[in-house]
Amino acid sequence: MCLVAHCRAPNNIPSPQMAVYYGQRATPGGLIISEATAITPEGQGYPQVPGIHTAEQVEAWKPVTQAVKDKGGIFLCQLWHVGRASHEDYQPGGAPPVSASAIPVSEAFEVYTPKGGPFKYPTPRALETSEIPAIVRLYAEAAKNAIAAGFDGIEVRSGFGAAYIKSGIAVPSHKARRDGPVNKWCFQWVM
Repeated sequence: MCLVAHCRAPNNIPSPQMAVYYGQRATPGGLIISEATAITPEGQGYPQVPGIHTAEQVEAWKPVTQAVKDKGGIFLCQLWHVGRASHEDYQPGGAPPVSASAIPVSEAFEVYTPKGGPFKYPTPRALETSEIPAIVRLYAEAAKNAIAAGFDGIEVRSGFGAAYIKSGIAVPSHKARRDGPVNKWCFQWVM
């Protein structure tokens, strides 16, 4: 099944509608990869996108994963941190989003937030090298949460050329760092 963002998770909690949606699309042996699922509040960047970083979210995913299993489907959780493709309105305390570099998303794009929009994307805060292990741990915790929620595995969303946190480290046009080669940064992402 093609990956899409449905924005059907009020307050970032998976909803009963999601169980119906995924259950309708499940088939015996068929592979479904979930919509993008935030690994942390700081990884949010779109309205009503589900998370997998709290106990409440894990519990809310269980009926969704069960709906797929009931039809014999295989279900992977797509883990996501939007990086610079966020806005202060999504960030705890109104902080700027984080990215590999302080390079905003192109002005050709706009973002909608719980406060409305469209807004231009803000300039993100460049991550310190010392912060990367914590983000890697968030991915690992989210993967464990996904298994606890009933998923069969995970997929890490990081489209080449996108603004998301991992591609922001590997895509040269998104990375203005001078503290090491791309392979040094990417090595730190090995899970």
